[in-house]
Amino acid sequence: MDTINSMTSITFTPLDVQKHNKPNDVWLILHNKVYDVTAYLQDHPGGDIILKEVAGTDATEAFEEVGHSAEANDELDKLLIGHLAEEHHVDAVEVFRPVFAKVAQQAAIVVPSKKGLGPSRRQKLLLRGALGLGLATGVMLYTNNANSSQLRQHIMSVLPRFSRVLPLSSSPSSFWTGFGIASVAEVALSVAVAVWAWSKLDVQEDFTHYAARREARASAAIGPDTRKPATTRMTLVTRAKNTTVSANPSTGVLSPKDWRPFKLVRKTLVSPNVYRLVFTLPRPDAVLGLPIGQHVALRATLASGETVSRSYTPVSNDNDRGRIELLIKVYQGGRMTQHLAALPVGGTIDMRGPKGAMRYSPTYARRIGMIAGGTGITPMFQLIRAVCEDETDDTSISLIYANNTEDDILLRQELDGFALQCPHKFRVYYVVTRPLRPDTWTGGTKNKMTWTPPTIRSRPVCVLGAGVLGRRIACSLVAGGYNVTIRDPFPEARTAAIDFIRDNHEQFATAMKPTTGLPPGTYQAFPDMEAAVRDAWLVIEAVPEKIELKIETFGELATKAPPDCILGSNSSSYRSAQMLEDVADPERRKLACNIHFTMPPSIRTVELMTCGETDPAVFPFLTQILSGCGFLVATARKESTGFIFNRLWAAVKREILNILAEDVSDAAQIDALWRHMFAAEVAPCQLMDRIGLDTLYVLDVGLGNNAASLADVPTNGKIVRVDPATGHRKPIVTGLSAPDGIDVSPSLGRMFWTNMGANVSARDGSVMSAALDGSDVRTLIPAGGPVVTPKQAVFIEDSSNGPRLYFCDREGASVHRCDADGGRHEVLVRRVPAAETPTKDQTQWCVGVAVDPQAGKLYWTQKGPSKAGRGRIFRAGLDLPDNETAADRSDIELLFDNLPEPIDLELDLTGESRWLYWTDRGEHPRGSSLNRVRLDELDKSSGVGVGAKVDIVARHFHEPIGLKLDVKHHRAFVTDLGGTIYSVDLRTGAKSAVFSDDGCYTGIALLRG
Repeated sequence: MDTINSMTSITFTPLDVQKHNKPNDVWLILHNKVYDVTAYLQDHPGGDIILKEVAGTDATEAFEEVGHSAEANDELDKLLIGHLAEEHHVDAVEVFRPVFAKVAQQAAIVVPSKKGLGPSRRQKLLLRGALGLGLATGVMLYTNNANSSQLRQHIMSVLPRFSRVLPLSSSPSSFWTGFGIASVAEVALSVAVAVWAWSKLDVQEDFTHYAARREARASAAIGPDTRKPATTRMTLVTRAKNTTVSANPSTGVLSPKDWRPFKLVRKTLVSPNVYRLVFTLPRPDAVLGLPIGQHVALRATLASGETVSRSYTPVSNDNDRGRIELLIKVYQGGRMTQHLAALPVGGTIDMRGPKGAMRYSPTYARRIGMIAGGTGITPMFQLIRAVCEDETDDTSISLIYANNTEDDILLRQELDGFALQCPHKFRVYYVVTRPLRPDTWTGGTKNKMTWTPPTIRSRPVCVLGAGVLGRRIACSLVAGGYNVTIRDPFPEARTAAIDFIRDNHEQFATAMKPTTGLPPGTYQAFPDMEAAVRDAWLVIEAVPEKIELKIETFGELATKAPPDCILGSNSSSYRSAQMLEDVADPERRKLACNIHFTMPPSIRTVELMTCGETDPAVFPFLTQILSGCGFLVATARKESTGFIFNRLWAAVKREILNILAEDVSDAAQIDALWRHMFAAEVAPCQLMDRIGLDTLYVLDVGLGNNAASLADVPTNGKIVRVDPATGHRKPIVTGLSAPDGIDVSPSLGRMFWTNMGANVSARDGSVMSAALDGSDVRTLIPAGGPVVTPKQAVFIEDSSNGPRLYFCDREGASVHRCDADGGRHEVLVRRVPAAETPTKDQTQWCVGVAVDPQAGKLYWTQKGPSKAGRGRIFRAGLDLPDNETAADRSDIELLFDNLPEPIDLELDLTGESRWLYWTDRGEHPRGSSLNRVRLDELDKSSGVGVGAKVDIVARHFHEPIGLKLDVKHHRAFVTDLGGTIYSVDLRTGAKSAVFSDDGCYTGIALLRG
């Protein structure tokens, strides 16, 4: 133990490990620990090639995917040499490890290893020697009998050339002559017999002896014009009648030793988190050269510089000329699968192979039974296809294929086709956990069992997440008499939750009036999951609304919570079925459901909903418990996004907003009518104000007091999601390098933002995109590319030209646009020659941008030196004039100059009076303000802003930056570097803080509810 502890004190970087990737020097990373497995290569049960494939890389994903015994982990402890430095740690790959019951052991089917497929080299020599000795003895005997002259004459006719070397005597006593002839004949015949026998036995010494590789080597030796065409052909039962292909393809592009790149030409999402990827081969007629039973290794270099490798079995084979197809399931925390999911069409991945110990031939077995689940079908599909497409193969295969629903069955069309066309060879039986169409489903389903409620006694309820709602849920349960544990990784959140429960549980009991008759329960907070859920009978997940995080959480709960523990999610956005991707145990899935709380104690409703597999007895049990705590419990009869109340509330909210937008009534009258009609304490408009209609996405540039030290500033940037009604906020993307401009696309369900980078004098700025929940982060324009310090951004959903992102480049003195995927990137305005960028001329620094797609106009600001009063606003056409460039375009208009320091721009194009708004971070009294001007006055003015009246809507911000209009509600949202987000009434100029903290806020985007 002391040795292990001393080893783990040694730290390495991924680059340190990557250097040890030689055949006789193999290091690898598993769960952030570093191992030297060189001495274990020869003892590895799967062969040394598996370890060599991942040498110098993080092999965690591959290690967990294969599965290992406790003995393997004990062996690893002996090979541990250190761990990764903390800054290089990666999230754990969560896996489900089933518990195996002991059963009566029977004779195992042994798949011979490569060394066991045929005689060894020594055995071959002995065999050939025995053949030669027997043949020589036979010839010797014949040369000493009366008929020897006839035998010699026959040998002379077969081997005439030997007559010149070994003249044959007719004397019967010529023993040595006969022995010499026999020896020569033995050599020739033994070689011929051995080659023939070896070919029939299909004995191969290495991967290069497989058909495709052997043919390729032969063709290289004799030349393409002299190579004889293959003569053996077979009919494919899955193709059109009489369609034939060569059984021995002429070209195999795989190399067992060299990594070769293959281009992605098609990517299709065939099931949630499962992609079908098609890669092209170098030539249309080329084949991969992959023997049946083998797989390929894929290798990728991540953005961090680390190399990852993973093995996959293609679903295509050598009948599919010119391509290779893979089915890939994307795992949370799986770096190779995440890389493949993000790989664009046209990108490449390195492959090497063949790999694997199994070598299939038609005589492998008479009957084969298979059990598969999900993407585990791929190696079995390879064998099924080989058997069904070979008319000479009479092997019988039976497959049991399990999935969650019938819509999740992969390769179903192909499997059903094989079963239809080859009923004597292949049968398939589908099993699903949750049939979507039970009336028409003919396959198998899960076994139904009677559920026994968990014993409660002093066991706690665990609440995951100590946020505003999590602590209220916990407080309600404590007030009802139940013991509670809270898990949150942040110490300040845990402390705040404990303080809240201590100070409020009596008021909660008074408001909710529990009927349990129990004294208040106990409450504790824990930083780690295992301690919090160790003895829990119910877990309520209240973590941030990111589906990947929820999937990871439920996967962890499946391994750490007690077997009888009910697993509930408080999510209002996601169905619990979506969170069970990593929960394979059907008994666990039967105890998963949605338990959605609203906002106790003022709103005491709780909605329960099945995951589709939840045992029905769970709901009356939970209803009794929660009702006793004072909750009003409702149960949805089936899965429904939005449950019950949210669907009802969405319709009410939508119609109220229509009434307000059409100016039919106002909020006071609507609320008065509601109270009178429904005798409600809280009216709908008040409730909308409480719950919030919109979502703000705000950029924290990372320069504020929330950075632990100045060294953290370059990666302290983050995207924060904010509820403008409550001020509740949570980071959804972190680790950014000085983010500045942001906008959202509701139609695409994505947000787009710019990062200035750590060094404004270097080209380390970038443009990125992500889903609205912060997942699926993509780089559109990478650092080191054509931009220097990208600033404010606006996304325009212009159907005539396609959705486009517009943004400014400050030190690049330019205005850009690109597609939502980063394509069609172009420079629209360039204020200094590209060769002179990054420029220090601050009068040319482009910062804010706005677009009028109807009028075809582009607006931007050039801020000028800080607090110098030299800021300007310009306008030009959206497209370059004919025969002009971004540097010399002639249609640029100067709208305003000598402004304090204009930053961000917004346009209100909804009414007859169209407005241009901008923030100004310059000196008081004109600076640190929100300003606007009517566009029609601006269009009529002559000269620079002459005749156009500029209104200062609001003042006294702390260096305002970001601006976003909410025209429907007559307000604007403004961020400033002082750490405050403001809501400004555009009619009165009154401003109020949505929230304020020690952050440093730049860009802002609004997603309307």
